[in-house]
Amino acid sequence: TVHRPLSESVSYVQTCFADFNRYAGLAPENVAGKRMVELGPGDNLGIGLLYMAWGAADYTGMDRFYSTHDVERERQIYLALRSTLSNEEKTRFDAAVDLSQGIRFNEARIRYYYGTAAEDCDQPLPPESVDIVLGRGVLQATDIHRSLAAIYRLLKPGGLTCHKVELRDLGMFSHNGYH
Repeated sequence: TVHRPLSESVSYVQTCFADFNRYAGLAPENVAGKRMVELGPGDNLGIGLLYMAWGAADYTGMDRFYSTHDVERERQIYLALRSTLSNEEKTRFDAAVDLSQGIRFNEARIRYYYGTAAEDCDQPLPPESVDIVLGRGVLQATDIHRSLAAIYRLLKPGGLTCHKVELRDLGMFSHNGYH
């Protein structure tokens, strides 16, 4: 979202959040108290902060690659997301991140690991310790069998995983004039 206007970046985070909620049937009452992992959060943890506002116990973002972070822009995204929340949600949001001077995550509540592929998502966290694993545009670029096995090991019994598989070229061809 670094190369988009701020309003588009915020809208993209909100769209991804809405997609996960719609397709996985997530709502505040079934996210509250849950441990969550997002595979491939990219250049910001906005989705995780929205789940923290809903009452998630903690959130971990894991990415195979390090995304360049523009800290002030990322802060602006978070502030814009925060402005859409109720007072109660803002209180939970603020317990996860301090935006008063830059960005300071509460590491007991929200974490970001880069260099961790979906195939190895079970490595940084204990087995059967996560309630919900989400991903958008990740699984199509992995060894799907290894990734699903790692997700299975990470999930608590009865846990939920939801992924949107991206089959577009992501600009690899279309930006060069190909269809």
